[in-house]
Amino acid sequence: MCYINLKKEMRRKSVAQRDIARILGMDEIMAAQKINSQRSFTLEEAEKIQSEFFPDTEITYLFQVKSIESSQQGRSESHK
Repeated sequence: MCYINLKKEMRRKSVAQRDIARILGMDEIMAAQKINSQRSFTLEEAEKIQSEFFPDTEITYLFQVKSIESSQQGRSESHK
């Protein structure tokens, strides 16, 4: 499970894990664990990320958790 949409938007807007870590006041390792769904974001953290970096993107879209398998299936089906 991971935040596929958050990662996609981070790439699109050139937001690095260290940028997320900085605004949340945590080290980069902890931020990476949260971005990769190894730890959970708090609602406050999610709101801070959304308002700071992605104000035009719905928070529910950014933090929708998807399994890696289902996202890969969607990609392979769209390439048929």
